[in-house]
Amino acid sequence: MLGIIHKHLGVPDKRIITIPKFLYRLGMKSIINEYKEKGIEPGLDPIGLVEIMTRQAFIDKRTIVEELGVEGDDIDRAIGESVRLCMEVLDGKQQTISMKGE
Repeated sequence: MLGIIHKHLGVPDKRIITIPKFLYRLGMKSIINEYKEKGIEPGLDPIGLVEIMTRQAFIDKRTIVEELGVEGDDIDRAIGESVRLCMEVLDGKQQTISMKGE
């Protein structure tokens, strides 16, 4: 999927690097410490997510279609639309709503 994202970002040949789990844990520890200093509660345990965030996931299409009833779609087009919208948000061309609880 990152190959599709890179294509729509205009960098189709950009290298994809998988971060080893121990490096992910180290990075998350520094972020957790930063959160603690600022009094921020992350909600989820970032270190507990290491298995999910470092996995190359695959779900059999049969499971998606038969068990979940999802119909086929043009994934490349859908990802491209999402990438373009994200870039418009970053460029200030699209408005978003805040999800921050006050």
